[in-house]
Amino acid sequence: MSRHALLSPSAAHRWLNCPGSLSRCQNLPPEPSSPAAIEGTNAHALAAFQLSLRHGYAGTFEKPAADSVTPAMRDGVQAYVNFIEEIVRTHPDAQVSIEREVDFHSALGVSPGFAFGTCDCFIVASREAWIVDFKFGQGVPVRAFRNSQLMLYALGVRDKHPSIKIWHLCIVQPRVPDGTSQFDITNDELNALTASYPDIAKRALADGGAELCSGAWCRWCRSRGDCPAKLAADDAMLDEARRSLIAATTPESTSERTQLTAPVPGTDPALLTDEQVALVIRNATAWHEWLDAVTAHALDAAKSGHQFPGLTLKERKGRRSIARPLEAAQALQAAGVNPYQEPKLRTITDLEKELGKPRFETLCGNCVEWGAPSYTLVPDK
Repeated sequence: MSRHALLSPSAAHRWLNCPGSLSRCQNLPPEPSSPAAIEGTNAHALAAFQLSLRHGYAGTFEKPAADSVTPAMRDGVQAYVNFIEEIVRTHPDAQVSIEREVDFHSALGVSPGFAFGTCDCFIVASREAWIVDFKFGQGVPVRAFRNSQLMLYALGVRDKHPSIKIWHLCIVQPRVPDGTSQFDITNDELNALTASYPDIAKRALADGGAELCSGAWCRWCRSRGDCPAKLAADDAMLDEARRSLIAATTPESTSERTQLTAPVPGTDPALLTDEQVALVIRNATAWHEWLDAVTAHALDAAKSGHQFPGLTLKERKGRRSIARPLEAAQALQAAGVNPYQEPKLRTITDLEKELGKPRFETLCGNCVEWGAPSYTLVPDK
């Protein structure tokens, strides 16, 4: 079983912005693995195995079971491997490290064992280094620009390779548009961008008292459902929304004002003012995240035996899936049943990755048509 550090790079966006979240999450039970998490683990295992065959690590990483590998996973891993191989091709002296534990406790000034993580891949060539993180998820795009996870890995790699002068921080996320990004910095820039990290790390490790701060990082925090800072921020947001809605629907007349109440959820959108509509759209994401967090908190508590007034915990059957597709396919074929769907074309994005956009346009440009555009309202910056 892999080790996990309190100051883990993968959670850095959270504990760097909210030091108090470290102690709040420390003793919580681990979250159950979701299908997406299991899929990501399998994709990383396949990526490590593929790279190990190319860079002298044969036998170090096991090949994932065929049943756990999907076509999308193979395509995503191939894009990641191609990215690594292009760096190696253009830098003959490159040294490739795969799934290597990187310790950066000395850079943060904390005790050993508190600050480390497993880097998907880092490459050292002369006075340059590449920190490469493979993201198989497709829900939330991750970018390399000032990415705290990658910068922490860089601090750890620098301890072992002090001659490095230029850092290339890279994210390869094949299943999102423009999912490959790179952020290049010098040692001086790395020092400047991480100058606050040691002080934050020490506050986060202190026994209680570290500040709690609400923000976008709450989305991945296991304590978000009952965090005082998150609840206070949500209360303030809802209070502001209530005041704005009251102001938007209350006439100036004092006598009329006392007879009116704020609109409630479920009001016909056609009856809302422009100000009310804009208010709802601006706060929709935060409200959805808060509701999801409260629901997750309530479900965890209910599954542990807690009862909420007016609510009953009900179990729904999980979706059925074929856990051993090769075995099932053989059984169906033996019975004279075709177990496979009719073949379908690969996606345009997938084909362009293999052919390149100009070549794809030459071959298939006259076969492509654009669907109707979609629209969304976003808050003004």
